Amino acid sequence: MLTNLKNDIKERLFDACGLLPPQGPNFFVIGASRSGTTALYHMLGQHPDIFMPRTKEIHYFDRDARYRKNLNGYRPYFKGYAGQKMIGEITPFYFYADMLYNADGIVEYDRDECAVTRIHHHYPDAKIIISLRNPFDRIRSMYKKNYYLGKIPKRFDACIKGEMAGEKDHTLVLRNRYDIHLSKVLSTYPAGQVHVMIFEDWIKDQVATMKDISAFLDISADFTFTPVAGDEQENTSQKYEDRRDTNIVKQAPDMNLSDESAEMLKRELQPAIDYVSNHIGKTMNWPFLEKTS
Repeated sequence: MLTNLKNDIKERLFDACGLLPPQGPNFFVIGASRSGTTALYHMLGQHPDIFMPRTKEIHYFDRDARYRKNLNGYRPYFKGYAGQKMIGEITPFYFYADMLYNADGIVEYDRDECAVTRIHHHYPDAKIIISLRNPFDRIRSMYKKNYYLGKIPKRFDACIKGEMAGEKDHTLVLRNRYDIHLSKVLSTYPAGQVHVMIFEDWIKDQVATMKDISAFLDISADFTFTPVAGDEQENTSQKYEDRRDTNIVKQAPDMNLSDESAEMLKRELQPAIDYVSNHIGKTMNWPFLEKTS
């Protein structure tokens, strides 16, 4: 109750000073994690017609402990707004269907609602951007990040086999089932309000990809985005390896997969590839190869 009162006072104060947008965001980048969203956050913030909050991942709509139906405490995240046409928020966890953090900060599955349905309740006219990456590369990248953070002690092969046997400790495979998550988005928002970009295409031609995004957001496509440099360029697994606590993570992860696990993974993720291919009208021949980022 006290927190809500403080948030309400803060919001009223910022609002009186003209530092907040009237309604909140009108576009969201909802994923996927490990697919360039950090670089996208920094690049979008360069455009004079776009306002991005200081916090990249606000995690407002995916956490029961933070979300309020009256949006209490949300708009102050956008302090500093100065009249830009587009106001964005980037939180990759919003992509996941029927998954939310409960009040104790634990991910719950098979919820009746999810971040996207919550967002739609408040912002039905918002535009949604989703960056999708080769799921075979992405699942390895997700594993490496969490391994170096000390969150996954198991070998990669054990994680895959465990999840296929029904474990929900990490749900790396489920989080790469683009068919499940993207179909939820498209059943919530009209297809015309959803822009799916392919991470690998963006890497090959950032200029063309950013022009497509600008067109989708109905802002000037003549603006030249500057590729982000240094630590902002890539949120790579190498960074997490460099920062690892050697008392917890003593060696590099074992990324080997047994033939059985490899076949299970290919079979389980094929519907995701097929769904994306059908949606964008282009066959995604994502290879089963290991990447390092």
